Parts: sequence; C-alpha cells; structure tokens
Amino acid sequence: MPTKLAEFFATGVTPIAHGTNSDVTDWVHRAGSGLVLDDLSTDSLEHAADWVARGVPDADVLAHARLVAEKHFSLDSGAERYDTLFENILS
Repeated sequence: MPTKLAEFFATGVTPIAHGTNSDVTDWVHRAGSGLVLDDLSTDSLEHAADWVARGVPDADVLAHARLVAEKHFSLDSGAERYDTLFENILS
C-alpha cells in the first residue's frame, strides 16, 4: 500500500512491491531496501521467498533507506510542501 510505504522505511520493514503504482516501486529502488517483483510467476515468487528467508538486511542498508526516504516522506517535508502550496494559492 503506498500509504504505508513511508512507515515501512521508517521502521526498518523491507517492502516487497508488485502491482502498485510506479511511485512505490521507484521508492523501493531508490531507497535500496526491499524487493520489486516484475511479475507473479513461480520463479519470481520463489525468488521473493528466498529473499525473505535470507533475513533482514544489515543495519547500514536499513539506515540508508530510512535517510533517503525521510527526505521525501517526513512530516517536516510534507509541511514544507503544504506551506508552498498554500503560499502559491493565496498569492
């Protein structure tokens, strides 16, 4: 779910994405934490199962994903975007 993606990155959950919008898969790639499935074939699902079985990525990967995603998804950045939007509407 796109609305949960920021929470996944913030809490160190590595998402597996398929069939969502391109913004979700772009952010999974950009953050470097998670897996994007191109299809739901047996090979893709077996790859995902193997990926999950390997366990949680190391702490550096998770910290990097959080830092990259935070610049876009944080409350501060959201408030800044709303401020800019309101300034443009009201001017």
